[in-house]
Amino acid sequence: AYNAAGTDDRLLQRAGRAGDLGDRVVHGREVGQDDHGAGRGDWSGQAPGGVAPVVCSTDEPTTEVGETPSDSGALRVRADRDRLDEAKQQGGRHQGGCAQQRGQEEVVGVVAEGETIFADGFGTRRLGTKQPVTADTLFAICSCSKAFTTMLLEMLVEDGVLDWDQPVQEMLPEFEMFDRVVGARLTVRDLVTHRCGLPRHDYVWYGSSAKRPQLVQALRHLEPTADLRTTYQYQNLMYMTAGYLAGQLTDSSWEDLLRKRILEPLGMSATSTSVAELKSCAVGARPHESRTGKVREVPYRSLDAVAPAGAINSSVNDMVRWMRLHLGGGRFEGKRLISSKSLRDMYRPHMSMGQDENAEIQLLSYGLGWTVMSYRGHRVITHSGGIDGFRCRTTMLPDEGAGTVVLSNSDTALPHTLTWEILDTLLCLKSVAWSRRAKSESRREQVAQREARRRQLAGRTSGTKPSHRLDAYKGTYHHPGYGELEVRYEKRKLVARLNDLDGRLKHFHYDTFEFHGRRWPTPLLLSFTTGADGGIPQLALPLQEGVADIVFTRVVTEG
Repeated sequence: AYNAAGTDDRLLQRAGRAGDLGDRVVHGREVGQDDHGAGRGDWSGQAPGGVAPVVCSTDEPTTEVGETPSDSGALRVRADRDRLDEAKQQGGRHQGGCAQQRGQEEVVGVVAEGETIFADGFGTRRLGTKQPVTADTLFAICSCSKAFTTMLLEMLVEDGVLDWDQPVQEMLPEFEMFDRVVGARLTVRDLVTHRCGLPRHDYVWYGSSAKRPQLVQALRHLEPTADLRTTYQYQNLMYMTAGYLAGQLTDSSWEDLLRKRILEPLGMSATSTSVAELKSCAVGARPHESRTGKVREVPYRSLDAVAPAGAINSSVNDMVRWMRLHLGGGRFEGKRLISSKSLRDMYRPHMSMGQDENAEIQLLSYGLGWTVMSYRGHRVITHSGGIDGFRCRTTMLPDEGAGTVVLSNSDTALPHTLTWEILDTLLCLKSVAWSRRAKSESRREQVAQREARRRQLAGRTSGTKPSHRLDAYKGTYHHPGYGELEVRYEKRKLVARLNDLDGRLKHFHYDTFEFHGRRWPTPLLLSFTTGADGGIPQLALPLQEGVADIVFTRVVTEG
């Protein structure tokens, strides 16, 4: 297990001995799966975050009545007891090493043969404090929440409440897509397998105060980029819709169903589903990000509106229970919560994700809330996640009966690289330089960002001026899917606000302005339209790659 988000090569080497909201895995991380609009980790300086890895295996029986039992009662991971003891000892050594790294945090847990071998925390929960990290420290688990949503849906299928292959519109009449034919055909299974033809459109919900019914209504206004069931495109709004549907079918809510059907039976008493609960928690980790080499604490990002896609907060001790349920074939402490048949359905490939650039990762597909792959010849079920200041990954080796959870409160790639390093250790495989690859990938991304900015500036026409006075551009502009964008004139300058994202507008050329926001490394080019009457009726902003710029129409106020 390895420390937080730093770049110290000695610590990276320790990680190898002890052992990142896409269409492929980059250094063990599903591209587009875990960022929710945020950039990847910056490896240029020391970062404070915390990593909370758990390695677990179980002796829970995995067969149902009438099935032929296998070797499920024994530890099936190839690492022997000496190797696990070595991991435990290394965890202790990390505690001393991490204490010397300012602001770096981690929690380490190792569970084998139904026993917690190691679970402890290193460092502090918040930069500049002495608040310790423990196995009870809460982290946002982000898109690792998706598997909880698909398990709830599987339970409702077992109850006869829904059918995976029934069109959503038959159960939720208000559900419509941009293409009405696609909307009529799209099934519950399509909602959770990233094959609906819709790209991310994350700025519909990111920072928005909209509620789930409003977001469902917004879907019909979002342009697709592919036909149904032809292309893998990661989609958080569809998971939001799936969780909303579950609540509607049961006269309940996703949160209540999750608590009653999964969290309470598993004894996951510390786990919560909102930012408010994480903020008020005495043992919650604070989010951190690294920009241009400087680490700073950032505000918590609310995911309440799209909670079924990524709002769960949990601890190592609670996540061990979640892993034991899966590795126990649906049983937990002698009680069956879900059938092994339903779990197999969750782990079954439903949509190809394409070829990964790492030779160690093959047969990359998406199941129901899980990414399915072959890692160096071993079947792996995994999912990553990320939001402002948090990154994580949950991984299982179902055939070996082992699993890992890695949680971090900084924008680092380590939850992904560390996962594969832990698996290499458990499977007694020759180590791969995952950390080195991740650092190289980060450097390539930084070069690509600089090149994108260079191309953007090269297209600028110099010597131009806006066609109107700056204060003429101010106003509220509306899009039926993305909501409102406000342009204000303050201190003789223009500023814009989309949801809760503020940024200054700097003149680029003609009636186009650079929108400088914290969430994008290269400013977005916002263009105003001049009407035949000389007014400014619209503005356009490139908020989703692959579709036309999103057009916002000016709201005309009476009087």
